[in-house]
Amino acid sequence: HRRPGCRVDTLIHPDGSEEARVFLENKGYPGIMMTRSLGDLCVKKNGVIAEPEVVNWPTKDCPPGTRLILATDGAFEFLSSAEVADILFKALDQGKTDQEAVEAILEEAKGAWAEYEDDYCDDITVLMVTLDAPALPPIEVCKEKDCLAGIRTACTIL
Repeated sequence: HRRPGCRVDTLIHPDGSEEARVFLENKGYPGIMMTRSLGDLCVKKNGVIAEPEVVNWPTKDCPPGTRLILATDGAFEFLSSAEVADILFKALDQGKTDQEAVEAILEEAKGAWAEYEDDYCDDITVLMVTLDAPALPPIEVCKEKDCLAGIRTACTIL
């Protein structure tokens, strides 16, 4: 696959899954695995866009305590969504706080990077939102530390 100034290399894994990465032509970088990105400016003119794909999911039927995990690709490079959910539920079932549960996901992701990559770890950011949390006030009104009450836990490992 080619667009002027870049190439897409595809690797087919033994299980049949495919991994496609965007590189600048004749370069070994950035090697990103997405078509949308907020960074990676060097490939913007070559088809990688910042326009998000927006999907609406109804949450009115979610039971109290339902949590939504938002994470960067660094968290999901070696962990599946099911594995991340298992780590979260295991931590919560052990009586850990939301913060500790998110930290458990981060540590597992970081450990997976160490297992598969010798000296590289992508950025790993995990945000957990409890869906039955109170609504956030408008940003212009928000001046207190507790204005992010609906966002229960945010933690980043670089």
